[in-house]
Amino acid sequence: MDIQSIFSIGLLGAAFGGLLAYASQQFAVEVDPRVEAISAVLPGANCGACSFPGCNALAEAIVSGSVPVNACPVGGAAVAAKVASIMGVTSNSDERRLVAHVYCARGCNRRALYEGIPSCRAAAEIAGGSDSCIWSCLGLGDCVRACPFGALVIDDKGKAVVDEDKCQSCGLCAKTCPRRVIGMVPDHWSIHVNCSSQERGVAVRNTGCAVGCLACGLCERTCPFQAIHVINEQSDRALVEKTRAVKSLAVIDYSLCRECRLCAAKCPTHAIKVDIAKAFDIVEIDSTACDGCTACVAACPVHAIQGEAGQTHTTDTSLCVGCGLCLNVCPTKAIHRMAVTAN
Repeated sequence: MDIQSIFSIGLLGAAFGGLLAYASQQFAVEVDPRVEAISAVLPGANCGACSFPGCNALAEAIVSGSVPVNACPVGGAAVAAKVASIMGVTSNSDERRLVAHVYCARGCNRRALYEGIPSCRAAAEIAGGSDSCIWSCLGLGDCVRACPFGALVIDDKGKAVVDEDKCQSCGLCAKTCPRRVIGMVPDHWSIHVNCSSQERGVAVRNTGCAVGCLACGLCERTCPFQAIHVINEQSDRALVEKTRAVKSLAVIDYSLCRECRLCAAKCPTHAIKVDIAKAFDIVEIDSTACDGCTACVAACPVHAIQGEAGQTHTTDTSLCVGCGLCLNVCPTKAIHRMAVTAN
């Protein structure tokens, strides 16, 4: 190649470069600096839990006003507060972090051997899976693969188990589960109905499951706060929407539940489980304020308060379930809540 050709090609390259630089300035789209600032405080997981393809796309949506400042479930309240500060607004984000919970105790029998594609969705399409209970966790790991944070594993029973410390509240596992046995609950909550079966009594027993919800209603009749109900097709739709849409199953309304654990004590199959490692409330009595009226003794459903009339009452902390019914009847306000963690 001669000098003239090299010079011509170089001149053309410079000319095209100049044209591109001019076009980039003329047709440039201004980016709101808040988009970059919000992208910087978002977790950067690009998990898609917010329904956007990535954190930058979510930042653009927040700046445009199409989604709220707390639209990132992974970031939680802390990130929502930072985003709100950038946007110059107040965040109304719930301080409670949500974690995934598996509503299944995996107590049913196997009725067949599944040898197909190792996928819950595929197994569910083939005669409802291999379990005798068609509402159980299939245990083939769709939720495990969907979780970008490694927060789920399949245990030796073939059931999905959540590591709450690793869970980042994205909810992708719940969206992936074809049986809808995974839900998102406040991380501090210690009591759950570990069953998703929509059958009743004998039908549950026929699956071989000894730990399934029978929809018997004992828990509903026991709860002093109307926080647990057996939901069926004729039940209050507003309550169903607040919990999980089911046909016949005990469901806890967490907005009303006081974690008193009375329902768990009454459940004949122990389908209602209490995580004793989590903090819960009990009550203590201020001996200087108690007048010995015995109103609290009469109100306590588990006989945890002791004392004769005219004497200072005491609480048996090994029996107290923290229901708080005694607080409502004490005329001297001598009873107070105390948070504890079981050993």
